[in-house]
Amino acid sequence: MAKPNSTAAPPPPPPDWPAQAEEDYERIRVLGAGAFGQVLLGKRRPGNTHATEEYVAIKGVSILTENEGATAAREIAILSELRHPNVIQLLDAYDPASDAAKGRYMVMAYIDGPDIGDLLEKRGALSLPLVRLIARDLINAVAYLHARGVIHRDIKPDNVMLKGCKENKKWIDDDLMWTDDKACIKAIKKGRFKAILADFGFARANTYKEHERQQSRVNLRLSAVGTKNFASPELVENVCDKDEEEQALTPCVSKYGMMSDAYSVGVTLSEIVTGVPPGNDVTTYVNANRKPMPKPQTKLSKLLGSKPKGPYPVQLRLMGELPMPCSNLISSLMNYDPTTRLSVREAQDHEYIGGYDTLEHGDVVSKRGSKCVPLQNIAAYR
Repeated sequence: MAKPNSTAAPPPPPPDWPAQAEEDYERIRVLGAGAFGQVLLGKRRPGNTHATEEYVAIKGVSILTENEGATAAREIAILSELRHPNVIQLLDAYDPASDAAKGRYMVMAYIDGPDIGDLLEKRGALSLPLVRLIARDLINAVAYLHARGVIHRDIKPDNVMLKGCKENKKWIDDDLMWTDDKACIKAIKKGRFKAILADFGFARANTYKEHERQQSRVNLRLSAVGTKNFASPELVENVCDKDEEEQALTPCVSKYGMMSDAYSVGVTLSEIVTGVPPGNDVTTYVNANRKPMPKPQTKLSKLLGSKPKGPYPVQLRLMGELPMPCSNLISSLMNYDPTTRLSVREAQDHEYIGGYDTLEHGDVVSKRGSKCVPLQNIAAYR
């Protein structure tokens, strides 16, 4: 992993910063904004013998209300039992600093790269070889979640991190992620890139009984959360007020299931490969917004060290310009009818993904038909 050095003075501690966190990690800099203020880059202090990573991301989660406290406890409980190479790893979590604390802090594995939403905003649709890698990693991650009885409920490009794009806050190569050439394929074969599914603030764990129902494509009424443009049709169409006896943490509920995650994966892959934000007709959007891309470098221009300079136009693709296996996978995942929609675990064996045995595995079997291994922490089911 790249060492994210910084010469700037460390940021001041956030409100309710736990004393144990101060003993364990040196605050380096702010990585971004979270639900409860800042996400900080931390460095393990010499006396911290239990930490396994030198650099970490420390995320604050608001617990101002009872529901927020329950949501934070659920996120920590879920992540504490997940072990998969394409799922963000929770390394530690701190109890509230006091009875009047406003937040809890979670120590996450540090990812040396941006989220895919950043990449799409920067230059649009990613290179076709990189899209396939992301598709394999994302489907692998979500299939594992479903094998643990967990539905993510907020899958979108902003919640998928891509390792290998940045080093010391700088882009390693300004072309590689968007260019369909041998250099990108070579970097992928060397294992430079890895997609990591993150942000489990809306995740929900199912009991074994609930999981068996969802295996039969039966949805559960859960708190209505997530991002509308990436939500499945059955979820959007069935939002309603919760009944008095329902234990949802929001006033509205809707129908959720593993097929809802499958649809969100399809929408996410569609945006990554076309560059078209969800909610837009792809053909209309591309025809209205596509501009000529820079000409590829010739051997002479490479020899002279010259290449087109930004700002680059946003890369867009029509669905008809995609490899057939890619477009078939997306349309299968985005099937309007959840009873015939391709499940994520089935998608592992799709031609575009390559089969379960070609993927990295977590701590449980997650192939099609494998038995659910529910989480043990009762807080995961709140």
